[in-house]
Formats: sequence, C-alpha cells, structure tokens
Amino acid sequence: MSGGLREVSGGLREVSGGLREVRSGPREVRGGLREVRGGHREVRSGLRVVRGGPREVSGGLREVRGGLREVSGGLREEMGGLPEMMGGLREVRSRLRDEWWTPREVRGGLREVRIGLREVRAGLREVRSGLRELRGELREVRGGLREVRSGLREVRGGLREVRGELREVRSGLREVSGGLREVSVGLREVRGELREVRSGLREVRGELREVRSGLREGSGGLREVSGGLREVRSGLREVSGGLREVRGGLQEVRSGTREVMGGLREVTCGLREVRGGLREVRSGLREVSGSLREVSGGLREVRSGLREVSVGLREVRGGLQEVRSGTREVRGGLREVTCGLREVRSGLREVSGGLREVRGGLREVRSGP
Repeated sequence: MSGGLREVSGGLREVSGGLREVRSGPREVRGGLREVRGGHREVRSGLRVVRGGPREVSGGLREVRGGLREVSGGLREEMGGLPEMMGGLREVRSRLRDEWWTPREVRGGLREVRIGLREVRAGLREVRSGLRELRGELREVRGGLREVRSGLREVRGGLREVRGELREVRSGLREVSGGLREVSVGLREVRGELREVRSGLREVRGELREVRSGLREGSGGLREVSGGLREVRSGLREVSGGLREVRGGLQEVRSGTREVMGGLREVTCGLREVRGGLREVRSGLREVSGSLREVSGGLREVRSGLREVSVGLREVRGGLQEVRSGTREVRGGLREVTCGLREVRSGLREVSGGLREVRGGLREVRSGP
C-alpha cells in the first residue's frame, strides 16, 4: 500500500498473507485492519485522523513508524493500541500528541515501544516515548523490558506489579510518594543489617558501628533495627517518614523511606516496603504520587525524564533492563518489586511516597532529597 489517498472509508478486514512494507499518507481513514494473520515488517504512516485500526494481529510487526495526531484505533506493534497482540512488536515509534487508548495485551516480544501498554506478557527490550499525554498504562508485563526511554509529559498510570528484576533506574524526581533499600532517608524499623545509613535513627536493636547524621529536623527516623547497622550518614533537613521495617540487609541507606521488608543496599529515594533487590535506580522526576506495586521481571536500568506521569506499568513480570525517563510528575508508581535493583541514584527534593514492596535486593541507592 503505497498510495496518497485523502479519505478511505473502508478498510482491510482480513489479511492472511504477510505485508512487508506499508507506506501511506492519507488524511482520514475511517476503516482499518481488523485482523492480520501475516507478519508486518514495516509500517510507515503519516495519517492525521485514523478512526479504525487493526484489532487483532496474530503475526509479528517488526517496525512501525508513524506520526499520527489522533488515533482512535491502533496497530499492534505501532503507535496504535490493539486490545490483544499475539505477535511480537520489535519497534514502536510514536509521536502522537494525545493518546486515548493503549494496547491491552501483548503476547509477543516488544523490542522497542513508544506507547503505553496495559498488559505485556512478552519482554520489552527498549521503550522510547515522546508523547505529551498518556492516559493509558502498562498493567502487566511478563516479559523482560531491557531499556525504556521516555519523554512524556503527563502519564496518569504507573507500574503496579513487576516480577522481574530492576537493575538500573535513572531518574531525577523531586517528589516521590514511595521509597527504596540502601536508602538515604530515615528508617523506622530495620530487621536486616544496615551497613551504611545516612539518617537519624531512634531505636536500634542491632549493632551500629558508625552513625553520621547532620539532620536539622528529624521527626521520623529508624525506630527498630534487628540487624546490624555499620555506617549511618545523613544530611537531610526534614525527615518525617523513614524506613519502617527492613527484613533484608541494608548495606547503605541514603534516603527517607518508610517501610522496607527486603534488603536495600543503597537507595536514593524513599520506599515504604521493599522485598526485592533494586540494582540501580536513577530518577530525575519532580513529583511522583503513585508507586510501583509489584515487579516480577527484572528492570536493569530505568532512565526517565518525563514531567508528569499519572499512569504507568501496573504489573511487570518480565525483566526491565533499562528504563530511561525524565518526567516531572508521576502519579502512579511501583508498589511491589520482586527483582533486585542494584543502584538507585536520585536527587529528589520531596519524597512522600515510594516503592511499597520490593522482594529483590537493593544494593545501592543514592538520593539527595
């Protein structure tokens, strides 16, 4: 399909063969592909209004490049959002201004996706997004996300469950409602062993070897520590929350989390409950009111530069290896992370929320709230 139609009211209903390349520049398309059983290799489109869209794709789209402004339907491995994707999306590049929908289920393997999916069972390798507003969200990801690069300004969803392992998360949030494992804030109860804590504790039942604190006002703090704290360094101005419970072993804590059940080794943000292990988290977001609830896969690196994210991944069972984002406001969040982030580096100014449950092991978290 290499035409330049202005208006197409019909559409392809079923394609049993394999489309290799589709290039089109129609202005308005009311129909759309309903079912594609073949394999789309490359789809390039510059439509402005697309009301229809492929609803089910059994084949695997390799690369979809489009610059649509309004899409009510959607292609599966593309900027559109199909309710169910059985094939494997390799690369999705989207420059949409407003997106009202997102793919619900993706059974194939997304290599590069620039949209917001609701359920992804395959493994996302790279996600690059430059959308202004995302009202959808990733709800379940069973595959492994390798790299997520996003520049969205508003995302109303969030990652809720990730069962893989987060290895590196780079972000610069200013307000985080959750928290993390080697943390730079004040913990309330720590049952594991803290090796380095930069905060002000109230009660420590384990063994503290060195405590260095320069807080100006600390109403929170570590209340109970069953493990052994080796070094605590803290320079926070106001800490009202803190880590409440840490059952794992904290090696270095540079943050103000409230509850950590896993072992945070170094955390730059404030988590509420961490059962997994975060390897590296670097965040530059300004406001995060939500949190990641459960991460079953493994996130390797998360780099984000979004300004406002109100949606996000709710369940990720695969492994995210790299997520790059620079958002300013994130209303969703990771609530439970089953894998381990190794290093978390963050320069948040205000941390009120955070990760609630992390089952993996956080090794390093650096934060400057």
